[in-house]
Amino acid sequence: QEQEQHEEEEQEQELEQEQEQYQEQERQHEV
Repeated sequence: QEQEQHEEEEQEQELEQEQEQYQEQERQHEV
């Protein structure tokens, strides 16, 4: 059970990173 939870946390972190990168790209487009 702990292993599954750990994997979920990793997926969440990856999602957050993807969102951050997307936001960065949006900012660059605005300029």
